[in-house]
Amino acid sequence: MNTTRKDIDIRAMQLEQGPLLEVKNLQVDFTTDSKKAVHAVRDASFCVYPGQWVAIVGESGSGKSTSAMAVLGLLPGTGHVTGGSIKLKGKEISSLKPKEIAALRGTAMGLVPQDPMSNLNPVWRIGEQVKEALIANGVDVDHEKRSSLAEALAGDSVQVKSNEDETFLGSKELPDLIEVAKKALKEVGLDEHNDAEKFNEAIDYYKKEWVPGSETRWRVADDLIKYGVNDDKAWEIAKKYVVGASVEDRIAGLLDEAGLPDAATRARQFPHEFSGGMRQRA
Repeated sequence: MNTTRKDIDIRAMQLEQGPLLEVKNLQVDFTTDSKKAVHAVRDASFCVYPGQWVAIVGESGSGKSTSAMAVLGLLPGTGHVTGGSIKLKGKEISSLKPKEIAALRGTAMGLVPQDPMSNLNPVWRIGEQVKEALIANGVDVDHEKRSSLAEALAGDSVQVKSNEDETFLGSKELPDLIEVAKKALKEVGLDEHNDAEKFNEAIDYYKKEWVPGSETRWRVADDLIKYGVNDDKAWEIAKKYVVGASVEDRIAGLLDEAGLPDAATRARQFPHEFSGGMRQRA
């Protein structure tokens, strides 16, 4: 297999940052009614680096799921960690109190169950369940909570040109943004007459990529610059039209990021209307 420059850069980044998750010599026991210990996991060790997927392979009952549940602090019944180390971003978490490890779930780590219907309420719409999970885990998606940041970023004296800007595009502003983008392209000589193919390519790209609740201000500016709009004009447009998303937009944006087509419609559907793979993504 050929190694690309991107592969080398990713590996260098992983080595520099260290493992995201490091499990060493993990041991997990369950206690029977007769107080005897059943060794479910013995000396399991693995590392997961940023951007890396790790598959744990083994026969049924070998301890794959138990190891994962131990990391999450969700061992069922009498299960408990009896030895080894579990480090998340370099911090030992195997000895944390239940409240402390619960605070990490949903923010720093999470579980996608094999049977998502066991975690989805069949009578609630998908969007409402995503919203509930975000609120429970303290993830801010509320437009009002973002308003002060949005107003500050919109000020002429504020220069924001980095991917740390997470002010999201709203569905109400999208139509006007598309029209303004067309005008900006024409001002730099890109239109139906001079280069119709590239002009249409740019507009199609914007309509596809500018997803409310997912697209951020800096990405809108970057997309405009990519097709020839100068930096100052691009950021003037982005700051004016990307001023925050509603809760509904943000939920749809997250579903879009998870690879669900027509995310706004999907958010209004019920779990039984999703395929198994779509339920796992939700």
